[in-house]
Amino acid sequence: MAYFLKQSHLQGRTYLAIVESFYSPEKKGTAHKTYKSLGSIETHKAKGVDDPIVVFQKEVDELNQTHKAGRVRTITAVSPLRCLGYFPLKSILGKLGVKQYVDYFKLTTDFEFDRYELLSSLIFARSVNPCSKRRTFHEVIPVLFDSCDYSYDQLLDGLSFMGVNYRKFVEK
Repeated sequence: MAYFLKQSHLQGRTYLAIVESFYSPEKKGTAHKTYKSLGSIETHKAKGVDDPIVVFQKEVDELNQTHKAGRVRTITAVSPLRCLGYFPLKSILGKLGVKQYVDYFKLTTDFEFDRYELLSSLIFARSVNPCSKRRTFHEVIPVLFDSCDYSYDQLLDGLSFMGVNYRKFVEK
């Protein structure tokens, strides 16, 4: 589909119209439809427009540009940031077997969230966009590949637990 400026000569006057050109499956070819009738050149000159053809050609060019910009196909509306650091780091954490070591701490604590999920989502989020804990939780973690099932308060509790038991984490 494209737009063009059409000039028609009727009864000694020149009329302008913006015409839309598109493919018609019934005709198996192109068809045209008037998008906007603009009136005659003489009328616009009488109103004070020096060169109506140039003025309306700019409008046609803008229509074509907006149509062209609207045609750009995107694969998805989801940001690619979701997977930027996810898969390589998930693979590394899986190969190292970090989950089984973090799960040892389930025996001594009664947190209502998975500490490994918290730790891994923070690692993924910090690799994508290193920022504060608050910004990480509210802006970065929601756009990651996996969703998180813990609140901001639980995140802070889990981090304080990991901070207190840092030597145990490193030891394991």
